Amino acid sequence: MAIIIIAADRYQPAFEIARQTAERLNYQCFGRDLLNAAEARYKLKADQLLQAFHDYSMLGLSRRQRTRYLAYVQEQTLSALPEDRAVCCGLGAHLYVRGVSHVVKIRLVSDVKLQVEELAKEVGATPARAQKLLVRSAKRRRRLAIDQLHLDEDDPSTFDMVLNLDQIEPAEALNAICETASYRKFQPMTYSLQCLRDLVLSARVRALLIEQYPEVRVRSEHGTVVVEIAALKREKQKKAEAVKQTLAGHPGINYVEVHVIRDIFRQAVESFR
Repeated sequence: MAIIIIAADRYQPAFEIARQTAERLNYQCFGRDLLNAAEARYKLKADQLLQAFHDYSMLGLSRRQRTRYLAYVQEQTLSALPEDRAVCCGLGAHLYVRGVSHVVKIRLVSDVKLQVEELAKEVGATPARAQKLLVRSAKRRRRLAIDQLHLDEDDPSTFDMVLNLDQIEPAEALNAICETASYRKFQPMTYSLQCLRDLVLSARVRALLIEQYPEVRVRSEHGTVVVEIAALKREKQKKAEAVKQTLAGHPGINYVEVHVIRDIFRQAVESFR
């Protein structure tokens, strides 16, 4: 059976639809509560991790913080999801499963006025101020998704279905989601299951390395992991060996290949010393 991922402008109404979908299909249901399990591992509270997506502060997180938090959320989400029969709401999960054919990606949209009203109550701001915060947070989130995951979540082609809750009742949205998930196209196959396993392993490795190597990129296939990091030329061999030692014995890894690209920014800084 399929995995259903729901992304939405308003989390609570979307999670209720996700919960009812899981109940009807006898699937497991996951939401923001997944982040509670990440607190001990990453020494960050769930609210801090959520700032990667919903940051309403004046200056916002630094790019490095936002990238690290996203990596932790991605790892926690993918690691917790079973290989099928699951519904996941929020957490940017639709951005992590590119190429997995048995995942149904749903976008629920609603009137921006409702979003503004809810945010104004949450942060104690005027509606005008809340609208500005909402727009700024959405821009930060979009830039992050494009920069780190090479996906534009504003592109409707990212999703298999987009439902407007201002026009469609939640009960009808529920029916549409359940019917779509039953399509033969969204049934798991050997290839799509392996794609999901590869993504899970890549996310785990990236989360393990990202604090030490902020620009790290990882891809995996059938237990072979390829890691790309930046370093100065004189550090190339040392850092490649350090990565291999860090990943030695990690479950699911059969072979590690490390590509070290030139760190042009550090090189430029050192040239001026």
